[in-house]
Amino acid sequence: MKKKIIILLFLVLLLCSCGRKNDIKNNDENNKVITKINSNEDVLFYENYKIIIVNGEEHLLRIPIVNSNSDDALNVSLELKNEVINTYMSYKLIDNVLITGNLIDFDYYCIDDYLVIDETITSYLNEEKNDVVNNYYVINIKSGKLLLKEDFYSIFDVSYDDIINYLSNNITGEDADYIVQMIKNSDFNLYINKDNKLTIVYNEYSDDEIKQKELVYN
Repeated sequence: MKKKIIILLFLVLLLCSCGRKNDIKNNDENNKVITKINSNEDVLFYENYKIIIVNGEEHLLRIPIVNSNSDDALNVSLELKNEVINTYMSYKLIDNVLITGNLIDFDYYCIDDYLVIDETITSYLNEEKNDVVNNYYVINIKSGKLLLKEDFYSIFDVSYDDIINYLSNNITGEDADYIVQMIKNSDFNLYINKDNKLTIVYNEYSDDEIKQKELVYN
């Protein structure tokens, strides 16, 4: 029960964090020339940070850097850097072995003019792997703008009500109405998957735990 409570608190805090990330302010950069900060690197590159031991193997912690001089890109890079460093500082390590903490990994891909950063957070408690959750950042490569919900609505010609109705029609089970109501209360996130489809990220609530779910909008 103690472990479930810890996981529950972690996921609630994570959803709040996701909401704050989606609130990063976009600036008017019409007069700013968007260029790479490092002409020799891809649209995203990594800075090596620390090596720790996870499940008996070395694991490299990396800091992602969006290769753009836009304000949004610089803000995302700084936010992720701080998150990696602060999370590392909170680890319980014994002989450099991760005992308890949230392991953060990153991947990315490009769809049309969009860079999608996939942040995977795996929680460990007493060396035991627990829940895995994902955060997504979508940045317009040309403008350097971080996409917010309103941008997804415009790109895919949908609305908030469309998303809620789609969830209502596709979440099944005896707790479906309760789950949808909780989504309304706690919000959801959006990103573009590798098939160029709008994807909804939401939390599914039960009595004593929260599970992150994803649903492709068709």
